Amino acid sequence: MYRPTLEEFRGLQAYGNLAPIYREIVARVRKVATQPLCVGFGISTPEQARQVARIADGVIVGSRIIQLMEVDDDLLSVSSFTKRLRHALDGSRQSRHQSGTS
Repeated sequence: MYRPTLEEFRGLQAYGNLAPIYREIVARVRKVATQPLCVGFGISTPEQARQVARIADGVIVGSRIIQLMEVDDDLLSVSSFTKRLRHALDGSRQSRHQSGTS
């Protein structure tokens, strides 16, 4: 399922905390879907990915990686970003398991 709407998500990257925006959407989708739920669109920082990972089964980060690839021929910034992303997601997984929300 893919459900962004331009009006709802216009300027989404300006938000630091995406979880409140996605929490309602995830709750509504979970009422009708049994498949694992991945969330993307507007996620551009490791902190945003960590926040969203607390409420979804997976996180999709696409545009930010493309942006980094466009300005860095040796892809060092992509490597650094994905390491920080992985670290943030690992921390999110640990906190989900500790709180019993997995």
